[in-house]
Amino acid sequence: MTLRVKFVLFFTALVFLLIGGLMYYISSYTNSYLKRDAINNFRVIAELAESTYFTFTDLVKTRTIDWSSDGYIRTTTEKIIAAGASGNSEEYQADAKALGDYLREEKMKYDPDVIIADILDGNGIVIASSRDSRVGIDEKEEEERLGAHRFSNAISSKQPEAFVSQVVFEADESDKPMIHVVARIFVSDKNADGSPAPLDAVFFLHFSNTDMLGEILSGRRQMAQGALSGQALYERYKTANIYLVNNQHLMISPARGDQSAILRQRVDTAPVHNCLNNQKEIADEYVNYNGRTVIGASMCLTGERLTLVAEVESEEVLKSISLVRRTMALSGIAAGLIGALALIFGGNWFLGSLINITDAAREVARGNLGTRAPVKTKDEIGNLAKTFNQMLDGIHQSNEKLFESNRKISESSRVLSDKVAELERFKKLTVGRELKMVEMKKKIKELGGG
Repeated sequence: MTLRVKFVLFFTALVFLLIGGLMYYISSYTNSYLKRDAINNFRVIAELAESTYFTFTDLVKTRTIDWSSDGYIRTTTEKIIAAGASGNSEEYQADAKALGDYLREEKMKYDPDVIIADILDGNGIVIASSRDSRVGIDEKEEEERLGAHRFSNAISSKQPEAFVSQVVFEADESDKPMIHVVARIFVSDKNADGSPAPLDAVFFLHFSNTDMLGEILSGRRQMAQGALSGQALYERYKTANIYLVNNQHLMISPARGDQSAILRQRVDTAPVHNCLNNQKEIADEYVNYNGRTVIGASMCLTGERLTLVAEVESEEVLKSISLVRRTMALSGIAAGLIGALALIFGGNWFLGSLINITDAAREVARGNLGTRAPVKTKDEIGNLAKTFNQMLDGIHQSNEKLFESNRKISESSRVLSDKVAELERFKKLTVGRELKMVEMKKKIKELGGG
């Protein structure tokens, strides 16, 4: 693998790593920011919904206190109690029937949401009702057994005030879920301290306007009354939901798109458990009653033993970041490719001097010692090329000296060879003469001896 390829691969990988790390950081930060922002927003939404709920309860409380202060209702109730105490059953029954007729014909026609109006004595027994069949029913026993209303709070009240129950369903009273509101009846007389004199009787209204509660929480009620807007939350988030849960973990207001959820849908979620068990409000991400992960907040209505929940599916809140992630991914890939191309062309420029040195070294390896690497820069690579050329110059000079030395050695060898040849000839000549002299001496000796 060439240096150029290594260079491009290394820096391309580095570019993609940096871009990927940056994308991951931005994505994680944005995801966390959106969650925190949504959690804070839904805390505010839950608080506003809580205020809306109390506005609704104030509405039914006002109706109950208003009717309980009706002059005819107060005086007739007082007469019924007096007749009961004296044992005058005829007067008791006549006044009870008259009061029941009055409630049914003169009061309930002004508010169609009121389906039953009762008068209870100090023991919680119905002594007059818009529905005659209810006379004699022990509502105190129902309070103790079912918690259907707050009679005990009302009968001990020292001033005109109303108490709202949770949403209940009683098949013997109505086929619709109801809200029970009770208020103590006060006569026109005053106590010694100037406070209104209470009567041992409680006014009891049965409201069937649970649909109105759902409409108020969702914003539809406001728009029906002429407001230009009111459902901004539901329009922005298709999975947004605001609902109430009682202390039996049952939904008591309509769920979004499900009017039948009242007193049928069980809600065992973190916000409900925290409110009912720890009296703690939360704003966080959790799993809702449908098993979906949601972002939401709760409000604990401790007096009413209710939990108000406002939530939206996390996926819908965070779906905007999915588009951002895709855009960032495409941008990152494009940036990486552009970076790779830039590295390829930039690598040629950056590594050009090194490549020239490599080419020069390759020529030297082939035996071409006259080649030189061009010096185009004054940086480290330029210094390397200059040093490389100096090395080649040194090698060239050494080769020339070596060549000259070889030439001189060759010349000396030739001269030496000539001298050796001459000595050989001289040797042969001398040896030949010596041999001839020896031979002549032998012959002379032979001649003299003979």
